[in-house]
Amino acid sequence: MATLNSTPRSNRLHISIFGKTNSGKSTLYNALTTHSTSLVSSIEGTTTDPVYKSIELLGLGPCVLIDTAGFNDSGELGELRVGKTQDIVKKTDLAILLFSSQEIDIEEEINWAKQLKKANKPYLCIISKTDLNIDTKNLEQEIKLKLNITPLKINYKTKNLQHYIRKELIK
Repeated sequence: MATLNSTPRSNRLHISIFGKTNSGKSTLYNALTTHSTSLVSSIEGTTTDPVYKSIELLGLGPCVLIDTAGFNDSGELGELRVGKTQDIVKKTDLAILLFSSQEIDIEEEINWAKQLKKANKPYLCIISKTDLNIDTKNLEQEIKLKLNITPLKINYKTKNLQHYIRKELIK
């Protein structure tokens, strides 16, 4: 039986987190790895390069979780970060597409979902920051309408967040 330390990265399930800058990708990454591996800041563009962490998820086995830069990053440096984020799609076996509950315009997320679908990458849609008590009904309906997917809603203060998301990834 393979263990966390003996399974080469190339033989692991690669789970990547995609979303706009400040949508909560690094916070989710840290919650899933149960470590403060990624920097979390309100400053856009904090995650510059993809961050990799080998983890073991019960029911999925050895995985590599990948935190990415926001796909709406701007400027010359932002374009380089977005390019690296696009490169991660090729390595991804399973994607998490994050929608912030604070967002109104989700066209960029929809376009990324289409990219993932075109690349035959299964993805899970998650609405983050639901602890801010923002009504997400319209956002949920728009995701369902445009992607035919019911998104998960998460609150980073929820206990057992890793278990909840792991169950959905297994599905």
